[in-house]
Amino acid sequence: LASGRFSLNLNPPNRDEASKAFEQAYEQGQRKLLLFDLWFEAEYGRGSLERALDVATKALESVVGEEWQWHERRAHVHIAIAYRAGFKIARDSALREIDFAIVELRSAREKSASSIQQQQATQLLDQAYRLRKQVVE
Repeated sequence: LASGRFSLNLNPPNRDEASKAFEQAYEQGQRKLLLFDLWFEAEYGRGSLERALDVATKALESVVGEEWQWHERRAHVHIAIAYRAGFKIARDSALREIDFAIVELRSAREKSASSIQQQQATQLLDQAYRLRKQVVE
């Protein structure tokens, strides 16, 4: 965990090394919230979206941090994958990813403890619906 954190704090960050270190820490039994936060940051930051999604899933399975935040992060990853797929080139794939994001945002809203968090999830959900509508049209 410390090695991965150090790699992320370099200028510029070495996200590849950080990712390897975080994965090793996880394999060795580390389950701190800090591990998952930094690991997600490393994967998302280096554009490894499928791995970022996997990290968020592992965090949910390990029950670390706020559940709603991990669902929200998973939604962000699905939207990023939709953009990467391209709305004109791979429209069906983009729509599928947006639909996954909508499901995650609904879960985030449901798991939110405060009204501010619920409002944030609702706003993101509205944005996802608008994006879906744009892709369909």
